[in-house]
Amino acid sequence: ITGQPPALARLPAGCAFAPRCQHADATCLSTRPVLRELIPGHLGACHHDEKVDALV
Repeated sequence: ITGQPPALARLPAGCAFAPRCQHADATCLSTRPVLRELIPGHLGACHHDEKVDALV
């Protein structure tokens, strides 16, 4: 993801990547996603992980 990461002392209310993510929507801006195991040994926190995985 291009751009600068947010300051850890001033994280946004929603997803920290939302301002720089092309897949972000209103949910991403307002609600922090839950960290979960996407596949064995791989964690992720994204409201749209299935949509993004399909693009990779």
